[in-house]
Amino acid sequence: MGNILYALAIESILESGFDHEKLTDVVSLFSSGFRDVNESQILDMLFEYQEPDVDEWRTMASKRAASLFRTSMLTGAILAQAPEWDCKILEEAAMHIGYAFDIQDDIIDTFASQEQYGRSRAEISPRGKSRFI
Repeated sequence: MGNILYALAIESILESGFDHEKLTDVVSLFSSGFRDVNESQILDMLFEYQEPDVDEWRTMASKRAASLFRTSMLTGAILAQAPEWDCKILEEAAMHIGYAFDIQDDIIDTFASQEQYGRSRAEISPRGKSRFI
């Protein structure tokens, strides 16, 4: 499903009517974000076999939600012709929001009941607990 959504997003961007330079920047940003998300999935699967340390978790998390927030926020900034300084601030904010999102998700995975979360612990991870807390 993610691959289809990625293809549709690229198609929409290319047909948006923005100038070529902006479109090139946004498509490059999407490509980087798409690669990061897929790399995070590989790391997440590897973490099923070993407990990650903080640096390994940070690497995985920087490629997961943080990458998605970064891509979304910078796409808007690029297309709106935001100044470079604003783009740097938005990129930093996106990374922090993404980390916070992943941490909150791990807390929910670890402590929420099935009634609160809507899934059993067995559905969360094979070990029935978060891998990152």
